[in-house]
Amino acid sequence: MNKGGIMRWKIAIVLTFVLMCAVPAVAVEVFPGPPDNGITWARGENGTTYQHWTFPDGNLPAYPDPAMMDNEYGEPRIEFTQGAWEWQPLWPCPTTMNPTGGVSGWHCTSPTGGEITITIPNHNTQNDQKLIFMQLTSSKSPGGVDAEGTGSASEYTGGIWPPGTVPPHQQWGSPVPFPPGNWYTYFYGLYIAPNPESEEITIEVAYCTVIDQIVIDTLCTEGPFPNETLTWGLIKSLFAD
Repeated sequence: MNKGGIMRWKIAIVLTFVLMCAVPAVAVEVFPGPPDNGITWARGENGTTYQHWTFPDGNLPAYPDPAMMDNEYGEPRIEFTQGAWEWQPLWPCPTTMNPTGGVSGWHCTSPTGGEITITIPNHNTQNDQKLIFMQLTSSKSPGGVDAEGTGSASEYTGGIWPPGTVPPHQQWGSPVPFPPGNWYTYFYGLYIAPNPESEEITIEVAYCTVIDQIVIDTLCTEGPFPNETLTWGLIKSLFAD
């Protein structure tokens, strides 16, 4: 804890497995229903936030479309904080990923890679835990994800949700922006205990990565805490087909 009472924690994850999900009319999105372990979660309920970024223009910092956001605690934002980035209005993608066959996005042009920082204000009640579901659609796997929470608790813990697992991804196929790359949707499950007042999520990406979309849902809840029996197999069963 620092002298101002701000507590910080960090986690890092690498992604390897596959998750199948539905494709809405514009872009890709999945969302969990209420699990059987006692945690209920629906967008718009008390203690939840929802933010969905696409990149129809090159304005930064990027704020979610108001029609794809529900966060009464403040305005979330994305900043491309390290590396050189180039916005492009149209990249080719499979129609299975987007029926138009094209997406707008940010391309990392730095040979050393780049970094994205996402700031999300949220429920400031010091409940037992914060669960975070984050979906990222891009042309390459992120190098890792760090999350930093701030608040007045004496100690924070955090990690992958469910504990001991690695989040999955969905491969979308050709056409690809840069051979031998491809299009993927990476899915993250993270938790913080206790619930912080806000979090800052940092995504590290490799050279020549195109970022098409990021979707984040959060839940502040009194428990129960995630446990080892809540596997990715169960998580997958909660998603719409």
